[in-house]
Amino acid sequence: MQYPRTIIRQDLVDVHLYLIKKSCLDIAIRSNYSSFRKQFLPEMIQRIATGQLLEDLISKFANLSSDCVVGDGHVIGKKMTVKQTIIRKNCRIENECKIVNCVSLDNVYVKEGEILENSILCSHSTIGSKYEIQNSIVCSNQQIEAES
Repeated sequence: MQYPRTIIRQDLVDVHLYLIKKSCLDIAIRSNYSSFRKQFLPEMIQRIATGQLLEDLISKFANLSSDCVVGDGHVIGKKMTVKQTIIRKNCRIENECKIVNCVSLDNVYVKEGEILENSILCSHSTIGSKYEIQNSIVCSNQQIEAES
Protein backbone atom coordinates (compact mmCIF):
# COMPACT_ATOMS: atom_id res chain seq x y z
CA MET A 1 0.00 0.00 0.00
CA GLN A 2 1.41 3.41 -0.96
CA TYR A 3 0.89 6.59 1.01
CA PRO A 4 0.88 10.11 -0.46
CA ARG A 5 3.98 12.27 -0.15
CA THR A 6 4.10 15.42 1.93
CA ILE A 7 2.85 18.32 -0.20
CA ILE A 8 2.52 21.92 0.91
CA ARG A 9 1.24 24.38 -1.69
CA GLN A 10 1.58 28.02 -0.76
CA ASP A 11 0.32 29.47 -4.02
CA LEU A 12 -3.32 28.55 -3.45
CA VAL A 13 -6.01 30.04 -1.27
CA ASP A 14 -6.27 26.78 0.61
CA VAL A 15 -3.43 24.58 1.81
CA HIS A 16 -3.40 20.79 1.85
CA LEU A 17 -0.91 18.71 3.80
CA TYR A 18 -0.74 14.97 3.13
CA LEU A 19 1.27 12.99 5.65
CA ILE A 20 2.63 9.48 5.49
CA LYS A 21 0.28 8.40 8.27
CA LYS A 22 -2.69 9.16 6.00
CA SER A 23 -3.68 12.30 7.90
CA CYS A 24 -5.03 15.23 5.94
CA LEU A 25 -5.40 18.82 7.05
CA ASP A 26 -7.26 21.42 5.04
CA ILE A 27 -6.94 25.06 6.01
CA ALA A 28 -9.17 27.10 3.78
CA ILE A 29 -8.11 30.66 4.59
CA ARG A 30 -4.64 31.99 3.82
CA SER A 31 -4.49 33.99 7.07
CA ASN A 32 -4.80 30.75 9.04
CA TYR A 33 -1.89 29.23 7.14
CA SER A 34 0.67 31.52 8.80
CA SER A 35 -0.22 30.45 12.33
CA PHE A 36 -0.48 26.83 11.18
CA ARG A 37 3.01 26.94 9.65
CA LYS A 38 4.63 28.64 12.66
CA GLN A 39 2.95 26.83 15.53
CA PHE A 40 1.08 23.68 14.68
CA LEU A 41 3.15 22.20 11.84
CA PRO A 42 6.49 21.94 13.74
CA GLU A 43 4.78 20.33 16.72
CA MET A 44 2.91 17.90 14.51
CA ILE A 45 6.09 16.92 12.65
CA GLN A 46 7.85 16.41 15.98
CA ARG A 47 5.12 14.13 17.29
CA ILE A 48 5.06 12.06 14.12
CA ALA A 49 8.86 11.79 13.95
CA THR A 50 9.44 10.70 17.53
CA GLY A 51 6.10 9.56 18.88
CA GLN A 52 6.69 11.80 21.91
CA LEU A 53 5.80 15.33 22.93
CA LEU A 54 8.51 17.93 22.49
CA GLU A 55 8.00 19.24 26.02
CA ASP A 56 8.72 15.78 27.47
CA LEU A 57 12.12 15.59 25.79
CA ILE A 58 13.69 18.97 26.42
CA SER A 59 14.92 20.68 29.57
CA LYS A 60 12.39 23.23 30.82
CA PHE A 61 15.19 25.79 30.91
CA ALA A 62 16.15 25.40 27.24
CA ASN A 63 14.92 28.03 24.77
CA LEU A 64 13.89 25.91 21.80
CA SER A 65 11.97 27.76 19.10
CA SER A 66 9.00 26.22 17.32
CA ASP A 67 10.90 26.02 14.01
CA CYS A 68 13.15 23.22 15.30
CA VAL A 69 12.80 19.48 14.84
CA VAL A 70 14.35 17.21 17.45
CA GLY A 71 14.75 13.43 17.14
CA ASP A 72 14.34 10.88 19.91
CA GLY A 73 16.90 9.62 22.41
CA HIS A 74 18.61 12.98 22.89
CA VAL A 75 19.74 15.03 25.88
CA ILE A 76 19.48 18.82 25.73
CA GLY A 77 20.93 20.89 28.56
CA LYS A 78 19.88 24.03 30.40
CA LYS A 79 20.25 27.68 29.35
CA MET A 80 20.21 26.74 25.68
CA THR A 81 19.06 28.70 22.66
CA VAL A 82 18.14 26.63 19.61
CA LYS A 83 16.54 28.22 16.51
CA GLN A 84 15.87 27.00 12.95
CA THR A 85 17.69 23.75 13.67
CA ILE A 86 17.27 20.03 13.08
CA ILE A 87 18.68 17.73 15.76
CA ARG A 88 18.52 14.05 14.83
CA LYS A 89 18.36 11.06 17.17
CA ASN A 90 20.71 10.25 20.05
CA CYS A 91 22.37 13.69 20.19
CA ARG A 92 23.73 15.15 23.41
CA ILE A 93 23.98 18.91 23.78
CA GLU A 94 25.28 20.27 27.07
CA ASN A 95 24.39 23.47 28.95
CA GLU A 96 24.70 27.07 27.73
CA CYS A 97 24.97 26.36 23.99
CA LYS A 98 23.59 28.51 21.20
CA ILE A 99 22.63 26.72 17.99
CA VAL A 100 21.12 28.65 15.07
CA ASN A 101 20.28 27.38 11.57
CA CYS A 102 22.15 24.09 11.91
CA VAL A 103 21.68 20.41 11.16
CA SER A 104 22.97 17.90 13.67
CA LEU A 105 22.91 14.31 12.40
CA ASP A 106 22.75 11.16 14.56
CA ASN A 107 24.92 10.67 17.68
CA VAL A 108 26.48 14.15 17.83
CA TYR A 109 27.95 15.41 21.12
CA VAL A 110 28.21 19.18 21.68
CA LYS A 111 29.97 20.15 24.89
CA GLU A 112 29.16 23.09 27.17
CA GLY A 113 29.23 26.70 25.96
CA GLU A 114 29.32 25.96 22.23
CA ILE A 115 28.09 28.50 19.65
CA LEU A 116 27.06 26.98 16.31
CA GLU A 117 25.66 28.98 13.39
CA ASN A 118 24.85 27.93 9.81
CA SER A 119 26.67 24.61 10.16
CA ILE A 120 26.22 20.88 9.64
CA LEU A 121 27.45 18.36 12.20
CA CYS A 122 27.70 14.92 10.63
CA SER A 123 27.10 11.67 12.52
CA HIS A 124 29.30 10.69 15.49
CA SER A 125 31.08 14.07 15.69
CA THR A 126 32.10 15.72 18.97
CA ILE A 127 32.59 19.46 19.49
CA GLY A 128 34.68 20.61 22.47
CA SER A 129 33.70 23.20 25.06
CA LYS A 130 33.41 26.91 24.33
CA TYR A 131 34.03 26.78 20.57
CA GLU A 132 32.40 29.07 18.05
CA ILE A 133 31.70 27.39 14.72
CA GLN A 134 30.11 29.28 11.81
CA ASN A 135 29.39 28.30 8.20
CA SER A 136 31.10 24.94 8.58
CA ILE A 137 30.64 21.23 7.98
CA VAL A 138 32.06 18.88 10.61
CA CYS A 139 32.57 15.48 8.96
CA SER A 140 31.50 12.14 10.45
CA ASN A 141 33.54 10.66 13.32
CA GLN A 142 35.47 13.91 13.92
CA GLN A 143 36.40 15.27 17.33
CA ILE A 144 37.14 18.98 17.67
CA GLU A 145 38.95 19.77 20.92
CA ALA A 146 41.23 22.56 22.15
CA GLU A 147 44.92 21.92 21.61
CA SER A 148 46.98 21.52 24.80
